[in-house]
Amino acid sequence: MESTSGKYEGLGMEIDSRDDYITIVTPMEGTPAYRKGLKSGDKITKINGQSTLDMTTADAAKLMRGPAGTSVNLIIKREGIANELDFEVERAVIELKSVNFYGVIEGTDIGYIRLSRFAEETSHELRDAIVELNGKGINSLIFDLRSNGGGLLQQAVETAELFIEEGKLVVYTRGKFAESERRLYSQRKPLFPDKPLVVLVNEGSASASEIVSGAIQDWDRGIIMGYPTYGKGLVQQVFPIGSDNDVALKLTTAKYYIPSGRCIQKPENQNKDGHGDKIAQTDSTPVDSLKISDKEIYYTNSGRVVYGGGGILPDVELEHEDIYKPIELALERRGVFFDFAVKKFAANPDMTVDLE
Repeated sequence: MESTSGKYEGLGMEIDSRDDYITIVTPMEGTPAYRKGLKSGDKITKINGQSTLDMTTADAAKLMRGPAGTSVNLIIKREGIANELDFEVERAVIELKSVNFYGVIEGTDIGYIRLSRFAEETSHELRDAIVELNGKGINSLIFDLRSNGGGLLQQAVETAELFIEEGKLVVYTRGKFAESERRLYSQRKPLFPDKPLVVLVNEGSASASEIVSGAIQDWDRGIIMGYPTYGKGLVQQVFPIGSDNDVALKLTTAKYYIPSGRCIQKPENQNKDGHGDKIAQTDSTPVDSLKISDKEIYYTNSGRVVYGGGGILPDVELEHEDIYKPIELALERRGVFFDFAVKKFAANPDMTVDLE
């Protein structure tokens, strides 16, 4: 799978369905789509002769993916050009980076790493990034897990062990029966063991992101900042049904728990019993679907109070700001800003991206 293997065979671009046709949102730098000169805003009207009118992005992706070295024909309608363009693009192995960016914040000794997924090469990419940042003399680090929906469990463990001591519990799974419990520990010395660490999370941080941020929080290794996370902590197995494997049964067999004993999964019934102590009623402000007064108390390694109820509650919770007005949100959903940018750059080819 693309999200966990970190690679796939295809053209290398993000697509969307706009105005009844498949539209290129952005070609990834260094990929066949980028080298052939495909641009943001290009409308793909045909793929190998098949019209994309009312086609879903999933169906379009299937048509464009295939063995590396083979070709796919795209008919493109580009803003500002009357005639359609014909592209023959050779497929290649597309490498998807987990670490989208890392560097030192200008004028400081603070490092920053942005991680978008937990795929097969995630821990290797992170190790390379941390080694380089350490070499540049950083004294603190911002680790950005916002909108990271997770991925491979083993990569979550290997990521956590970059920051917490060797031999520490990272996560465990618990099913219906006690003997099914499985515990995973950090097995290497950390590369960034004791300097200040801030982990950024939001509502899109899920699964492996919650394992990592939860372990860091429970071992008091760093500060979690942002918004309450998604609460996705189910261990599921997929069982093919039928001879052609087109249908499968997804069965939940266990749940993920972090070192303090908190379950990552947000319960469907918020009144279910947990494994923590019930909190006395207070007048606390709610931070998500449950008020603090309804949550269970757990404790970090140093005895600091943290709360259960699913997901990870940040140590420093930010207030949501209404950055956009309703009319601006409506325009964004309709793709008006994207369409304007496409037309503006088509009409002004010498314009640079840093325009004001």
